[in-house]
Formats: sequence, structure tokens, C-alpha cells
Amino acid sequence: MGTDQPVVGFSTTNISRFIRWATDASVSYAWFEYTDHDMGGRWVLEAGPAGVVRVPFAHAAQGWLNVNRFILPHHDLMLGIRAAAQHCGDKYGFLQIGSVGIRALLRRLGYRLRNPFANRKKAICAELVATGLMALQLPGTETWDPESSDPMELMTFCIMRESNLFQRIYL
Repeated sequence: MGTDQPVVGFSTTNISRFIRWATDASVSYAWFEYTDHDMGGRWVLEAGPAGVVRVPFAHAAQGWLNVNRFILPHHDLMLGIRAAAQHCGDKYGFLQIGSVGIRALLRRLGYRLRNPFANRKKAICAELVATGLMALQLPGTETWDPESSDPMELMTFCIMRESNLFQRIYL
């Protein structure tokens, strides 16, 4: 896995082709990865059909493609992961995920639309990661709306700040 540090990650799967097409993106999934010293091993905090859960990395990573992982060498990403963990137990936002495609298509036409299905008791992967990154008060996150985030926007944020905030790591 290459690191013991907390990671913000992005990937895709074969079943997320519509999301990638609608968002014109190379990734469609966002998650946090970290070492749990009490339970042992690497874990992932993710939002998926089972809701917001933490699962062993080896189980979560099955089927991931185009994996991109970033660390924040000068920030404690665990603070952000703990902030995102407030969503643990929340249901998955099936309506929210459907609106990602609609909003992406409208964005291509020049419109920016807030998620019409936003729900504080449900979450999608990008919302989870945006919440965590915002908790770190990183430059550029002040105006984010986590409920309107998508994985590609978040990964682009990491890539654009790779030299001064983020460091890409490879499996």
C-alpha cells in the first residue's frame, strides 16, 4: 500500500460508467484510507450502497480501477477523517447520486446547480470527502458546498495543489 499515513483517494469501477460519462471524469468514487491502531490494519471510510461505513482496505479496494491516492504531508488528515466520520451510519444518498449526473450535464451547458436532493441524513462519497477536507480549513475549501461535490472536482483540487499541499502516492 506504500504508506502508513492517512490518504484521500479516488477511483472508479466498471459499474460507474454513467457517472464518468456524465461528469466527463476519469474517477467516480472518493474515500479516505487510514491505519486503525486499535483494530489493526488499513481501513477505508466510504459512502456506498451500504451507507457510510468503515471497512478493511483489502475488502473496499476490490474492483477499484484508476486508483489515485494523495497524502497531506503538512496537515493532519486524521482530523478531516474524524470530521467526515460524523456521517457513519448515515444512509446512502441514492437520489443524490442520480442528481450528480443531471448536475454534470447542466454544468456542461454552463449552469451550476446545487444538489436538489441534499439531505443531512444521507451522504454520497464526494460529500464525505469534501466534509473531511473542509474540516482542515485548506486554502480553497472555504466556499465549498459538500452536498454539491463530485469526485472529479475533488481530485482536481488535489492535483492542482499537489506541489504545496498534497503529495500523490502510488500503490
